[in-house]
Amino acid sequence: MKGYISTIVFLSLAMITSLAMADENGFSSTDEDQIIHPEENQYRPPKDARIDTENIEFGLYGGQLLIEDFGSSPVYGARLSYRANSVFFLESRYGRASAGTTSFERLSGNIRLLTAKEREFRYYDISLGADLFPGESFIYGRALNTAYYLIAGLGGTDFAGDTQFTVNYGAGWRILPTDWLELYIETRDQMMDRNILGQKQSTHNLSFTGGIAIFF
Repeated sequence: MKGYISTIVFLSLAMITSLAMADENGFSSTDEDQIIHPEENQYRPPKDARIDTENIEFGLYGGQLLIEDFGSSPVYGARLSYRANSVFFLESRYGRASAGTTSFERLSGNIRLLTAKEREFRYYDISLGADLFPGESFIYGRALNTAYYLIAGLGGTDFAGDTQFTVNYGAGWRILPTDWLELYIETRDQMMDRNILGQKQSTHNLSFTGGIAIFF
């Protein structure tokens, strides 16, 4: 029995001596010496993107307007938009172009259906738009916010000596190089009735434009 007790005492002393030597040589299991620190693996929430809070947008645009029966003409104008939220926006627009000659005028020689002033094509409208499929495009290594959008509205068109009620609808694509600058391209159809030869006619007038806008 004394032999067993001596053995146990001897092993206990040896274990205590080993632990003491390990602590002196820097092998203690303190928090500072742990290989993996749990606090370093804690979840860190992502930072919010820095986006301007301005929701009023002013822009200029230009392109081509295909006036039915009168060919294609340069068109230019301005627009003012209000963004209600990240999806919907309200837009007011003004534009103008100068109509060319019809095929009838070209074939008849000297006959002119409209005067130079009556060929001025001026329109103004209010439209509701909605951004679809917002995302990002990578250009020269930079991620830029982009979105496709649909738009439709009502307005009026001054043409051929008369003002006609006009319905417009279209689609476009926008890109934001910065949080205050926007570039966009769009196509739009302006539908209206027209009476030039004494017969009422529904017409479609397609525009293809590009523009630049700023937020403020």
